[in-house]
Amino acid sequence: MTTGILLQSLISKKALDEYTHIIVDEVHERDLETDLLLLVLKKILVERVDKVTKVILMSATLNPKKFAEYFPKWPSKEKEVEIKAAIVQIPTESFYPVAEIYMDSRNTVIVQFLRTLLRDIHIIHVNF
Repeated sequence: MTTGILLQSLISKKALDEYTHIIVDEVHERDLETDLLLLVLKKILVERVDKVTKVILMSATLNPKKFAEYFPKWPSKEKEVEIKAAIVQIPTESFYPVAEIYMDSRNTVIVQFLRTLLRDIHIIHVNF
């Protein structure tokens, strides 16, 4: 289900009863719907201490500590320690090297190529 549909469902029902797990992928792509979803999830999770829905945030580039600190800590059954968000990091290798090219006056061939490309994209967009 999309972020928007889940957000509408949570706002209208104000509960997570039908969900055992919620996975939000590409959470680093911050937009209004994702930010609102995280806000609503936090509010519902705080109010529902007795039932646990697992919320999994996934991203290749987010700061996991900031997101873990955003969500509340819950008392454990023994009430001696608090349970906080777990962070799972999976180390990966970059299989595709990334070349960074900066546009300046020295790269006139690249600049001309990009201008032509953007012009053609604009023409296609306007005419079709």
